[in-house]
Amino acid sequence: MGMSPCGASEASTHPDCTPTRLQKGLEQVLGPDARHLNPAGAVHGGFAATCLDGAAALALLSALGPGAQYSTVDLNVKYVRPLTEGLVYVATGRLVEQTRSLGICSAEIRGADGKLHAMASATLMVKA
Repeated sequence: MGMSPCGASEASTHPDCTPTRLQKGLEQVLGPDARHLNPAGAVHGGFAATCLDGAAALALLSALGPGAQYSTVDLNVKYVRPLTEGLVYVATGRLVEQTRSLGICSAEIRGADGKLHAMASATLMVKA
């Protein structure tokens, strides 16, 4: 099964995002729509978490190279401001530290105005 730009398998339902830069980090453009709303009509926190996880994972992948295998073992998300349906956001991932078996990454989602909406730290296991 192939990988989407967000790092999720093609078979899964994933947020729309487009990678714009990949060099020991990643910047993705994303736009939540009606598919990403919770029953209360707000953008579901899982949308932000998925985008943050994908940005962190692709930041690690940018250092490992194509074909490398990894999986998230820890994702800690802080929600600062709600995301709004129909607006465009940028998710940026950064590789903070890498060992032989782990990647420590950070990620954030910012609005077009530069304001922080969500941030995360992630630990990813690199598979031998």
